[in-house]
Amino acid sequence: MSAVSTRRIPHTPPPSFEGVAGELAVGTCGRGSGCPSPRTYLADGRRICWHRRAPDGWRLAIDAELTSQPVPPSLGIRVATTSPSEFWPAWTRTEVVCKLLDVPVLVWLTRHGLHSEPAAVRLHTVVTADGLVVTVGARPV
Repeated sequence: MSAVSTRRIPHTPPPSFEGVAGELAVGTCGRGSGCPSPRTYLADGRRICWHRRAPDGWRLAIDAELTSQPVPPSLGIRVATTSPSEFWPAWTRTEVVCKLLDVPVLVWLTRHGLHSEPAAVRLHTVVTADGLVVTVGARPV
């Protein structure tokens, strides 16, 4: 007799990333001091909240960076690029993967590098007109 898998399969489809740009709140959530949504902080201290409820069976995460900030030299050497337009989108994607999988980012970089994305993780990156690169992602739980 074969073993039956007990892995939970999401009953809802993966979230669509349509309309993500309109669901981002930069600076304040407008809901008091807390933010119940996935959130991240920029180098200048502003908070970005992604006003999206996770569908049943899915986990959400967000990361963002300022496109104008230089690449830290220690990271640029580690991943072989110092171009902000190349580095920050890849970095935010890597950060979201790590948040979704509960893996420290430096461990991920050592094992997989900056441009590795697991198949179970869905990602979407937006570069905004006001100089932000924002990546949101989802994975089944």
